Amino acid sequence: MSLVSDFRLSKSTLLADDLEKQRHRNSRVPSRSRKIVARICVTLICVLVAFGIRLWLSPILGEDLPFMGFVAASLIASWYGGAIMGIIALVMGLLLGDVFFTSPTGKLGINQSIELIQFIRYLITASLGVVLT
Repeated sequence: MSLVSDFRLSKSTLLADDLEKQRHRNSRVPSRSRKIVARICVTLICVLVAFGIRLWLSPILGEDLPFMGFVAASLIASWYGGAIMGIIALVMGLLLGDVFFTSPTGKLGINQSIELIQFIRYLITASLGVVLT
């Protein structure tokens, strides 16, 4: 009888140890939703940093290179968060660059042929980088 109770006790102890190890392992691994939130946050931070740098350089650059930092933002976002986050950063950079750094400021749209060339160059460069990362 003592042997049976010792076996049950050791078996329950092993199961408890296994459960504790499993809980410890799961606590270190972030859940899927945390990973998604982290990817979105990194994407937003990349785009906002690129926007801030471009805004800071606005007195020097004027309307030249409206999408300058947004290519790097989309590359970093796609490297960290995958292609979808890179595409989101690409679109956000496109919208911010068009609204704030091309004339007329504050409006969406392509008004001059040079803006069309800058727009196409940005799309090709950033999308190629997103696809390759």
